[in-house]
Amino acid sequence: MKMTPDALEDILKSGTISFLMKKHINDCSDCQSIVLDYSSHYTIPESVFKRPIEKQRLLWLGAELENADKEEVPEKVTKKKKKLSANVEEPIDELGSTPGKFSKFLAFCSRYKKWILAIGYLALIYPIFRLVIAFL
Repeated sequence: MKMTPDALEDILKSGTISFLMKKHINDCSDCQSIVLDYSSHYTIPESVFKRPIEKQRLLWLGAELENADKEEVPEKVTKKKKKLSANVEEPIDELGSTPGKFSKFLAFCSRYKKWILAIGYLALIYPIFRLVIAFL
């Protein structure tokens, strides 16, 4: 569905935009550009999007606007960093394992969490149960 400036004017005359129309505009870059072009020539009231159009623009184009100010990183610098990072080995912590091994261990623990907890629970309950039976 493509919005035209005339359709946008009709929507703005009503004062509010329906939920489905807002959702469509938030997902459709063509409609966003039409709204932004319209807002550069005419004022759009805050009641339409429930916030000023500048804040809405930042929501739509936030990352693009923020990165537009930054300079492009030269290709040579990124190649040098890649070469330097290729020569560096993974850091080894005091236990003698690399971060990759530790994350694999955590993944294993999260995968078998129920079994590990059940075995630990039984390991605590069994000796207590033996003591209770011994005193009876």
